Amino acid sequence: MHVRNVMTTLTNTLSLAELSEANISEQARAAHEPAWMVERRVAAWQAYAVAEAPFWRRTDLTKLDLTVPVALAAPQSTQLVWDAALAAQGVIFMPLAQALIEHTELVEQYFAKAVAGDTHKYRLLHSAIWQDGAFLYVPKNVTIEAPLRAIFNVAE
Repeated sequence: MHVRNVMTTLTNTLSLAELSEANISEQARAAHEPAWMVERRVAAWQAYAVAEAPFWRRTDLTKLDLTVPVALAAPQSTQLVWDAALAAQGVIFMPLAQALIEHTELVEQYFAKAVAGDTHKYRLLHSAIWQDGAFLYVPKNVTIEAPLRAIFNVAE
């Protein structure tokens, strides 16, 4: 079993009211994200800015405080637990931020395909300001029997 810990320190702590297209693209470029991801984030932010909030019968959004910081300020770690022998079969399991750099073409091909990021205002927001996640690529005809775990920790 292989355990990989990756620490990410994010320095941008702004509220939704303070966020801008410039902040988002600057932070993405500082993280060495490829141009296509920067463009995707900016497009999502632009769409978020003009989108109507969804109506949810049982959720009152009128108390949503846009002055609360939304980006993580404290170090966060992503711990991945998996059988590293799977890598010999072409399986890739790593933090999304790392995969963006090491496997740009694969991430571009599959990113946000299972859940569309443009279905409502808050998914657009997530598409613009997400911090990290786990990237899993399993080649065709490869089967994984053992569980894979991604554990995200945020320091306070």
